[in-house]
Amino acid sequence: MDTSKIATTNQKLLSIKLHLQHSQQVLAEGDHPSLQQTFNQAISFHFQLAYVAFLQEVATDYQIGSADVASFAQLEQQLEKRDIVSQECSMLAELECDSSSWLSVMLRSYQNCWPAGFSANGKVKLDPVANSLIQFSDVSEHYSSAQYQHSYQQLYSLVQRYRDLMQEW
Repeated sequence: MDTSKIATTNQKLLSIKLHLQHSQQVLAEGDHPSLQQTFNQAISFHFQLAYVAFLQEVATDYQIGSADVASFAQLEQQLEKRDIVSQECSMLAELECDSSSWLSVMLRSYQNCWPAGFSANGKVKLDPVANSLIQFSDVSEHYSSAQYQHSYQQLYSLVQRYRDLMQEW
């Protein structure tokens, strides 16, 4: 287990946790829609970063170049090339395919932050001059604070279970 990858994943998970805590404080203080929107977008971005960091942690554990892994599909492809079967990756595949799963909801939340003219990978789909400013869409109306909290807990648990299994192995 690569301690630098573990530290990176932990840092990203902590970022989500801190944003969730601050978001809860904002909600408790009253109605601040623009602040809540900002927190929801930040949580979506940090969730994506934590998920990719975890995928890279898994890749490193299976001796796959983590620089080659920016999505689950890339990790799965690298594992298949080496004929590696991973229980965790099978579970991630199921979660990504199930549109109602916590993982799919969070990945959609990240994708939905980007306006129609942009893709999450940074490529401009429309006229680049018309889209010269980076704009993000409001995800607040589609995703609740409870969903973000639940997804964080699920991701945190998944990471911990994976690490426990890898230590036993």
